[in-house]
Amino acid sequence: QEVTLVDIQKPLAFGKEKKTAEALGAKFKWPVSTKEVTADGLIDAADELIPAQTVIVSIGDVPALKFLPDTVEVLTVGGAGWIKTNAACRTSDPKIYAVGDVERPGLATDALGHGKNAAHAIVAEIKGEEWKPFTKQVVNIQNLTPAHYEPETCPGAQTDMHEADRCMSCGTCRDCHLCETICPTGAITREKIGEKDYKYVSDDEKCIACGFCANTCPCGVWLMRPF
Repeated sequence: QEVTLVDIQKPLAFGKEKKTAEALGAKFKWPVSTKEVTADGLIDAADELIPAQTVIVSIGDVPALKFLPDTVEVLTVGGAGWIKTNAACRTSDPKIYAVGDVERPGLATDALGHGKNAAHAIVAEIKGEEWKPFTKQVVNIQNLTPAHYEPETCPGAQTDMHEADRCMSCGTCRDCHLCETICPTGAITREKIGEKDYKYVSDDEKCIACGFCANTCPCGVWLMRPF
């Protein structure tokens, strides 16, 4: 028999506790974002199936939603309830929006993004404008590479915004130069845009599709595509 423990972030289990579980057949897998549970097992956000005969939902904290009016639809999963929302984070009650872990388990950056969506939707409604959802491709959490990420406080950071620029879970480039440095053919270069902005570009004539950039980038910015 085999047990696979999946988590959206690195599990808190460590040391003797983790070793004992692994000795009994447990396998730890992260980061995994659950998309759905089927009769065949668990499907993650990358549409990969983790086969299972039984799926147990084990979440330490669940939302307390008893205070909500009956006009807000709540979904019950594994004995816990989450608020059902649309793309704008609006509930079944048009006057109530919900973001963060009351909507679905996730990272702090997920909650920030949902809050921004809700804010834009509210502003659009006040102005009488049509709200359109965020259309840019979201970086898959599976593409994040923490091996080269140093979470310690950056010595050169003078403000919180400097630290925020180093965040790896936002899916934005940290300007760390790792991709540019590791590229064996010099295909990747950094180009300045105006006074402050920049972008990293890949020269198709030099790129040999080795995948070093995608496997090194902490933020999952680079993505390999089949020819």
